[in-house]
Amino acid sequence: MRLSYRLLATGLVAAIPVVAWAADLYTKRSNNQLREGPGTFFPVVANLPVNTKVRKLEEKDRWLRVQADTKIGWLAEASLDEKQQAGTLEAMSKEWSDARASRGTVGAAVKGFAGQIKNVQRGALDSFYAQQGPFFSATEFWAFRALLLPYRSSAVALAAAEDKTISKQGYDIGPRESGVGLAVAARVAATGLVRDPLLQRYANLIATNLLIETAFYDYYFSVYILDSDGVGSFAVPGGYIFLSRGLLSLCRDEAELAGLIAHEIIHVVRRHGLREMKVQATRLRADNAMDELDSETSRDAVEDDLDEFAEQAYAVVNKPRLEKYEIEADLMGTVLLYRAGYDPRGMARLIGRMASAHPEIPMNGRLSRMDKLLTTQFSGVGRGATMPDRFAVSVRRGR
Repeated sequence: MRLSYRLLATGLVAAIPVVAWAADLYTKRSNNQLREGPGTFFPVVANLPVNTKVRKLEEKDRWLRVQADTKIGWLAEASLDEKQQAGTLEAMSKEWSDARASRGTVGAAVKGFAGQIKNVQRGALDSFYAQQGPFFSATEFWAFRALLLPYRSSAVALAAAEDKTISKQGYDIGPRESGVGLAVAARVAATGLVRDPLLQRYANLIATNLLIETAFYDYYFSVYILDSDGVGSFAVPGGYIFLSRGLLSLCRDEAELAGLIAHEIIHVVRRHGLREMKVQATRLRADNAMDELDSETSRDAVEDDLDEFAEQAYAVVNKPRLEKYEIEADLMGTVLLYRAGYDPRGMARLIGRMASAHPEIPMNGRLSRMDKLLTTQFSGVGRGATMPDRFAVSVRRGR
């Protein structure tokens, strides 16, 4: 078993381009979630397709309060541009246009695609869909983040090569790929989840705090704990992250748990799982691929394509990741960990403990690369936050 067995995913950014805002702006992603407030923990007002014209009303912390037709809400600055986008996203965006704001920020279109995929029990899909967040309020998040802010002052100027790499990539995902992710996540969740609201709230606060350090701070990722003694973690498209109860038991403080979650986030945004499924990934990622498929084949053929992609995606969940992907997730995850104010050595401590507890798992290459990164990039920096008390309250209660 590995720190992150598997994954299907997409690109991470730590720097946001500055835009000289005009009065009228246009959405630039295939789907843009208009929210009640400036943060992913606020409910969705509407899902806006690409090139929706909005009028800026107010600006706050990389979020803009805008008016889109008769609707008013908040959009991330990173999802807007002064100019309309070329037609490359139009086809996929049409699939979002009928998606109503829904529980857990998952559009109705996504659930619709997930429900079309074979080997996904409707009951399991409905049950998992009902468990979507948000798991905390805006007030709870800012209180959680406040304790880490004093440790971030030097982190934002980090010049590590990994930071430069992740700052060049963006994140966008169409409804069909999101639907596959939801379907796979529902199958995984059906094997059994730990029902502990405090623990789930805590893990999701950590994930959101990490994501806010990236350029896709307006995307909603969610963390679930699998009721398994095994040592494993993984994630699927759409930002569903699963950690086993057994792996959680190896963590000793919040920095280590945050390192584990950061590792999984990197797998998602770097599309490590999808790289192993190049034909299917290209087909679902291309902005007009499914539009062409719809026009050239029957609907049954489209469904077969989704079924095949979902089956391969589920298979990836159950096999170890390539070492080069694990190392990349370790290195970039450590940089993200530090940017969020945590001790950058947290992930290395956890990997070392895993190697000791499970000598059958080959960890030497990963440990060597982590040691080099920490020696060259973090030797002169503060250790950052570990938050053992907060960790103990949320994870170790009565255990």
